[in-house]
Amino acid sequence: MIPYRKIQLFPAVRVVLMLILGIMVGDQTWRVVPVYVWPALLAVLLIPTAVFRFRDRRESVLLLSSTFLVGAAIVTIRERRNVVELPRQEVIYEAVIASQPEIHGKTLRCDLLVVSAKRPFRLKASILRDTVTGRWKRIGVGDGIVARSVLHVPTNFPSASNFDYRRWASVHGIAGQTFIHCRSWYKAAIDLTPLSRLERTRLRALQLRASLVKRFSRLGLDDGQLALVAAMTLGDKSKLTKELKSQFAVSGASHVLALSGLHLGIIYAILLLCFPRHRWRVVSQSVVLLVIWTYAVLVGLTPSVVRASLMITLYGMLSLLHRDQIPLNTLAFAALVMLVANPLTLWDVGFQMSFLAVLGILLFFRMIYLPLAGRLLRLGRWVWGMLAVSLSAQLMVAPLILYYFGRFSCYFLLTNLIVVPAATVILYLTFFLVLAAPWGALQQVVAMVLAQTAAWMNRGVAWISTLPGASIEQISIRLSQVIGMYLLVFSVYFLIRFIQFKLAYKQHRLHPR
Repeated sequence: MIPYRKIQLFPAVRVVLMLILGIMVGDQTWRVVPVYVWPALLAVLLIPTAVFRFRDRRESVLLLSSTFLVGAAIVTIRERRNVVELPRQEVIYEAVIASQPEIHGKTLRCDLLVVSAKRPFRLKASILRDTVTGRWKRIGVGDGIVARSVLHVPTNFPSASNFDYRRWASVHGIAGQTFIHCRSWYKAAIDLTPLSRLERTRLRALQLRASLVKRFSRLGLDDGQLALVAAMTLGDKSKLTKELKSQFAVSGASHVLALSGLHLGIIYAILLLCFPRHRWRVVSQSVVLLVIWTYAVLVGLTPSVVRASLMITLYGMLSLLHRDQIPLNTLAFAALVMLVANPLTLWDVGFQMSFLAVLGILLFFRMIYLPLAGRLLRLGRWVWGMLAVSLSAQLMVAPLILYYFGRFSCYFLLTNLIVVPAATVILYLTFFLVLAAPWGALQQVVAMVLAQTAAWMNRGVAWISTLPGASIEQISIRLSQVIGMYLLVFSVYFLIRFIQFKLAYKQHRLHPR
């Protein structure tokens, strides 16, 4: 038996690839192909399967073809459901604030859920701030307003990058945008029954998150520290200033501000420490996973958080069943669930970067880490491990960063040596901060250490962003070039795997067991 496994695509990976292909085809044809066409083709395909028995290869072809048709069908249904006919004239409507309001110059920006329409829809709103009465200061997530304004279809704004705002709005269910004059709205009690149960749950979770951020602000954290802690632990980026966002982007630390597998993995490890390792495993895993999903709802169910939560859930279930965990299959399963739930997630930049970063780690980490790990001491292996993870993820996300944002951060390895340990400490300290709530003095001590750690992290990121050549800006590449980059990356991967397989085969021939 050859000790090195052959290169292969796992079944779950093949299914996801066919689902993605079906979604892409359905996205291009949903305006001209009726919804019933795809289920009809699926029925025609499955009838022979129900009548006749096929061999494995034919069954695999039928399964993959069915997956393709399912992908085309669900994206067609979703796209048609997202179509909202906006009135051309000024209208009066009832809405509820669905995101934490952010100050942008003279306006207050937030998401609105319009509940007075036949079918509720989401708007991106800019509310002119009234500096005389200051009414805008008294509204927040979950508050209802009655407004009068003109609703517009989302339009792309001039940009040097390839970021498609109109597509982004469609993916996130945003049907329009509007500007509301300071005298054209007032706060009111709004009936939320037209909203789905999921939307009402999200609103309550966002209200709870806003109250937690207020509690953090009363513990002595300044604006920069509070903005960092709120973004990293609760996913609330409303307090991040433009300068702070720029520093994190230039230094290559933006991924720390977006909740992802790093954050969920640390939280999962913290929760496991609260339970005995070998006793009540079913109970402990159930409680931990319940907390993980409650936290995912609290921070807004972003694609990266949902992906990490799904992978952790599958990992926990397989550990209880004493089954082997195949990371690539786990990643594919998470993508499958998310795309079936909302096929438009495929075009979400966060979804793409989150999955490709994890895929890069799964494919390249061992190739990068193992050749040097055996020659280093324990501390050196730990540092080299962090660098190997950063390099592995960067290999897969760099083409997307270049394409969408036109930027490449040159010191991302140095940045990760600072922000990853600091992020770990901040998450642990925030956990202890919540536990220390009954003891005021202890909580103040933890808050002081947390504030100092956040300050060090902000200063470190700011310092890296000022280094000469910290970032290469205004890079413009085409989609064909992005595809070429990924073809090159995967070609290198399969070439290395082929060489490893040949060496393992030769070693087996020389020294058979």
